[in-house]
Amino acid sequence: MINRELAARVKELELHTRRLLTTSGIGATRSKQRGFGFEFDQLRSYQYGDDVRLIDWKSSARNPNNLNIRQYLEERNREFIICLDISASTIFGSDQYAKSEIMQQVTGVLALAAAWSGDKVGLILFSDHVEYMVAPRKGNFHVHNLIETIFSYKPKGKMTDINALCDFIARKSFKKANFLVISDFIAPDYLVGLKKIVKKQNVIAIHCMDIREEKLDDVGFVWMQDLETEKQILVNTKKGSCSLVSKSLEDRNKNQKVMLQKLGIEVFLLKNQQTFMHDLISFFKKRMIY
Repeated sequence: MINRELAARVKELELHTRRLLTTSGIGATRSKQRGFGFEFDQLRSYQYGDDVRLIDWKSSARNPNNLNIRQYLEERNREFIICLDISASTIFGSDQYAKSEIMQQVTGVLALAAAWSGDKVGLILFSDHVEYMVAPRKGNFHVHNLIETIFSYKPKGKMTDINALCDFIARKSFKKANFLVISDFIAPDYLVGLKKIVKKQNVIAIHCMDIREEKLDDVGFVWMQDLETEKQILVNTKKGSCSLVSKSLEDRNKNQKVMLQKLGIEVFLLKNQQTFMHDLISFFKKRMIY
C-alpha cells in the first residue's frame, strides 16, 4: 500500500502527461494490413497476390465479376522497456531537483506515453547490477504499479555498470523491443556491452546531466566527493586553475555522445535547468510512427 504523498505525486504526473499527450496527438497505433487482424475494417476488391483465404464469398456471390477481400485493422504489438539508472551518482543536483528526481519523472512520462499508445511497457532498475525488473505488459493498472515502483524503490548498489545491464538484456533473449536507457552514463567503458544488444534491439539513450557537470562556477577551493566511491578531492575552481577539470568534463560528455552515435544509438539530452517535457514527448512521438 503506497502512502498518500506518493499517490498524489503519481496522480499529478499522470494528469500532466495526459495533457501533453493530448496536445501532441499521440494515440493508439493501428494500421491497415492485408491478412488476419484483430478488427474488421472493410471489404475491398481482390488484387493480384492477395491471400485467397480472405475472399468474402458471400458478398462476392452478389457480383460474380468482382471478388471481395475482407480487410482488417491490425494492432501493432510493440514493447518499450525503460532501463533506469538508480546508482548513487544520480543523487547529485545543483538546482532544485537532483538528477534522480528528473529521471524518475522522465521514466513515468515515457511509461504513460507507451500505455497511451496501446503498447506494452516494462521497467529495469539498475546500478552495478540489475536490481529489479517489471515485465512488459499493457494496461493502466500495470503502468500505475510501474510508476509507484520508480518512486518508492530503494537502491541497493552505488556504482554504475552499464555492461551489467547489457549482459542481463543479452541473457534474457528479449524479442525485438525498444530499450530506453535513462542514465547519466557516468560509468566505466561500456562500448562492448552496448555492442552486444544494438545488433538485436532498438536502443535509445536519454542522457541526464547536471549543468555543473559541464562547467564549474568560480568559487575558489571546494571539496568534492564521488558519490559512488565516496572518495574526496580538493578542487580549485578559480578561472584558469579549473580549466583542466572543465576540459575533462567537456571531453567526457563529447566522447560519450560520439560513442553512442557510432553505435547508431539516438541520444536525447536532458539538463536539470531546462524545461524538457514537451521536447521529450515530441522526441517520443516520432518513434510512435511505423
